[in-house]
Amino acid sequence: MQTAQRIDTKTFGSKVRLALMDDEEWLHKLREYFFSPKLEEVKVNEAIVLKYDYIPKRLFKYRQYGEYALENLKNNTLWCDSANGFNDPYDTSIHFEYSQVTLEKQLFKSIEEQGANGVYQFLSKNEFEMLKNTDEPTRVLAEIAEQQTNGRLPADKVYAFLKRNTLQESEEMNLEFNRVLKLGYKMCSLSQRNDSMLMWSHYSDEHTGFVMEYDFSGLPNENILTRMLWPVIYDNQLFDASAFFEEGLNGGMSSNMLAIIASIHKAKDWSYEQEWRLILPRGPNEPSLNYPGPKVKAIYVGALSPGNYEHDLIEIGQSKKIPVYKMHLSQREFKMSPKVLYEP
Repeated sequence: MQTAQRIDTKTFGSKVRLALMDDEEWLHKLREYFFSPKLEEVKVNEAIVLKYDYIPKRLFKYRQYGEYALENLKNNTLWCDSANGFNDPYDTSIHFEYSQVTLEKQLFKSIEEQGANGVYQFLSKNEFEMLKNTDEPTRVLAEIAEQQTNGRLPADKVYAFLKRNTLQESEEMNLEFNRVLKLGYKMCSLSQRNDSMLMWSHYSDEHTGFVMEYDFSGLPNENILTRMLWPVIYDNQLFDASAFFEEGLNGGMSSNMLAIIASIHKAKDWSYEQEWRLILPRGPNEPSLNYPGPKVKAIYVGALSPGNYEHDLIEIGQSKKIPVYKMHLSQREFKMSPKVLYEP
């Protein structure tokens, strides 16, 4: 993502903010406001105010030519889909694992609940007390198994089995949690670029589709579109949500922002897209939807769009009184630039 290009002139009272941080600084600040696992440390309003100043003046939506894309263009709507419909298998994914301390606490809690109910299952009262008074209930449980089986189940093997089983359960929980996470929020991906060779190929049907330009920055901060618009942060690893789960398991109030964090955290391989996302909170069973967006500011026709596509898009531009451009491929560089087809 590039440094914000415009000088911000939004007024707060009688003051005008003229200085903006570079991308590394403001995104670091956004993390501070937004990425804490502790609910009491999350500053959502501050995060929204901060990122409002960095919403690019121009954001672009790549589309294949077709009935649904044309309807979005005509009606100023944005198609918002769940992450399981996207082309990145890691989209809206996190990973987590529990520390050994937390696992031991959970085992002890389970043992304690059994004891409170007077149910020890395969444990004697003395064995229960041993587990209750140790910092390593997993290891003690393995030793009890060895004693109860007269050595047929060696403690080290039982302990190793319990550890492996815990790891397998953790991996299965990761997969299931990510599956549900991908079905939740509905999103529309936008880019700061309208000249990406790769995006024209991937999202606009090999340069035969079109791109719509939007200006979210002209909307007030209170508008739902700006409040739900977030920059994608690119990283080398999946977001580690372990602390969020640990917080809840250890009796704290964990942050409820994890789904949005997962939605805006992507691999650095995708950084060329310079993406912003409109993220709408929805349930996993709710359908994808067309959501009212800002008015389309301009249309960009793909460099390889056939004449009938170009003709239709010009007609729509004329009806909406917005400019229509066609992307032209340079004869000397791997570069494209827009040229006017229609100007109101």
